[in-house]
Order: sequence, then C-alpha cells, then structure tokens
Amino acid sequence: MMLADVCSKVYIIQNLDFMTGEEKLVSAIAKRENVEIIMGTVVDSIYGEEEFGGIITKRVSDGEKFRLDLDGMFVAIGQVPENDKF
Repeated sequence: MMLADVCSKVYIIQNLDFMTGEEKLVSAIAKRENVEIIMGTVVDSIYGEEEFGGIITKRVSDGEKFRLDLDGMFVAIGQVPENDKF
C-alpha cells in the first residue's frame, strides 16, 4: 500500500534532479494522478502556530522558495521508514 492510496494529494520533495530508488517503484509513483514529484528541491522550513500548517521549500538551483499548505508531513528515506514511535 502507498500513501497515495489513502491521501487525496501527495507531494514528493526530492533534493536531486532525478528520482532514486527501484525503477519499478519510481514508475508506479509517477503514474499516480494524486502524486506530484518536485525535483531539485529541499524542505527549508516548517510553519504553523498551534498546529502544523505546511512547509517552505527551496529550489536547489537558484534558492527560490515556495510555500506548500499541507495537512501532514512524512519524512522518509528509503523504502522502510523508521516511524514506529509515531
């Protein structure tokens, strides 16, 4: 099961200008209509007063920043995230 199976919209923020990982999984993700992959970008900051509100991303090539209003955020590197404590 993918996060995109239970969320209306999923953003993947990738610091490189290409996707890493198994080609079959990258292809399956790219086909999903509710997944947007943002390449060459990093998370610059998280915002929200009392609750999480979203993130500010920064494009690696020129430092331009973008605001993404979000309901939640998952940090994952690799195929098996270490999120048991959550």
